[in-house]
Amino acid sequence: ARDAALKQVIGALHESEGKFRAIFECVVDGIVVVDAESRKFLIGNPAICRMLGYTLQEIVRLGVTDIHPKQELAHAIEEFERRQRGETQLVAAFPVIRKDGSVFHADMQLAPIRLGEADCALAIIRDVSERRRAEQDLRASEAKFRSLAEEGLAGVVIIQDGRFQYVNLAMTRMLGHSREDLMGASTVLEWVAE
Repeated sequence: ARDAALKQVIGALHESEGKFRAIFECVVDGIVVVDAESRKFLIGNPAICRMLGYTLQEIVRLGVTDIHPKQELAHAIEEFERRQRGETQLVAAFPVIRKDGSVFHADMQLAPIRLGEADCALAIIRDVSERRRAEQDLRASEAKFRSLAEEGLAGVVIIQDGRFQYVNLAMTRMLGHSREDLMGASTVLEWVAE
């Protein structure tokens, strides 16, 4: 009976390990376990290998200092130490360097863990280059709109819920009122009817 119970426990452990390995290997985000003292990578998942351009054998020969641009190393180490102390969990849009030298930006979450006898950190890395590029494009587009609207001769307004949300200088001249008088203070129909 004892041997049967032991076999059942071992079987359950293997099944549990298999489930965690499947999750670890299939997740889209890069995952790496970092030794807290040496800051070297102990293991990584296939996503981190693809993200950085290294094989798993190469990943385990690297560390925190190998994947950040030289000018960001001090900041990267400071953030790693802060996360190990539990002061922060997420570093947003941090530069990461690939094997080929190209740089991308990643959100990095880190949680202290114990692996055997070693204090480690579980780092989850998400490439946010596309999001960052979209945010930059949006800011540039907004700046162009604002410039065109402010410098144009035509009156431009944005109305929401019956109130002015944006009024350019040409429209303030047309209506004979300051931007402060017009912005959200009264309904549009009152100003137009004057």
